[in-house]
Amino acid sequence: APGFGPDVNKRVCEFLRRLADGLERDDHELRSTAMKRDFISHRLPPYLLDQAELEP
Repeated sequence: APGFGPDVNKRVCEFLRRLADGLERDDHELRSTAMKRDFISHRLPPYLLDQAELEP
């Protein structure tokens, strides 16, 4: 990739290989509660009681 050195490319490739190996081993399972917790914690916008907080 332009702009990145060979060291960065190598590290990304190693990370992706380890990730793929871990998924292929299937030594862990995704738990729905963990996925829900992650979604609520990191994907949803914050819940505000006062709509005035949204106005600039």
